[in-house]
Amino acid sequence: MDPYSPQKGATVTFTVTLKNQGSGSAGSSTVKYYIDDSYVASDSVPSLSAGSTSTQTFTWTADTCGNVQVKAVADANNAVSESASWNGYGEGWDTLTFESSFTLEAGKTYNYVIKTGSYPQIHHTHALQTENGWLNGTKFVDANGKRV
Repeated sequence: MDPYSPQKGATVTFTVTLKNQGSGSAGSSTVKYYIDDSYVASDSVPSLSAGSTSTQTFTWTADTCGNVQVKAVADANNAVSESASWNGYGEGWDTLTFESSFTLEAGKTYNYVIKTGSYPQIHHTHALQTENGWLNGTKFVDANGKRV
């Protein structure tokens, strides 16, 4: 942020660095900027190969003094497909281990496919309440192709 302690009416420049933390390339997307939850601007972000970054800047005219909340929302239009592959039970029958870490965001819908050749601990239901929330599924197909 430049200047670091702006006065009311000053133009403030923010620098945002976005990084593809996945193991595959990510297509182009949009980053949106907010000050105190009010939309300020957006930028196009080019395609990013695994591990690469893109640096963007945006400006804001300070209309208040004191602390403000600054937020940059990566892939604001949900253009990039996020995925992770499962390579089997890494720690035991009750733990799924993925090849790379990922973060689930509140209010966003995630679709996933789990392929398994066994039945232990598979719940044949479209909704399951867990201690951390609900798991909801639209369909379940077992290893024999039977839809449940």
